[in-house]
Amino acid sequence: MFRAYCAKIGVAFEAQMLNWNDEADEKNSAVFRQWLPWFEGVLSSSTLQPAAATKQPVGAKVVAELPRDVQRAIDDSYVYYRQMRAVRLRPSTLVD
Repeated sequence: MFRAYCAKIGVAFEAQMLNWNDEADEKNSAVFRQWLPWFEGVLSSSTLQPAAATKQPVGAKVVAELPRDVQRAIDDSYVYYRQMRAVRLRPSTLVD
């Protein structure tokens, strides 16, 4: 999937893109640390791995508990999310 993604965006795929050494780039590690927990997997690994499957959609109850400005931001962005989701890369869309 990553190889196909690179092809779609016009970046030459290189096998070393799939592995990293956090000692080699401490600056990037600091960036990932500030976005915990979303990038926790990056910091605890050294290779690209499939994401764990989660089927826990954010329900209306969770959204209702968020601050009003966050709820408005979600509502305002949802139209863009739907547009991007419609053209997302999927295995079936990668076949030319």
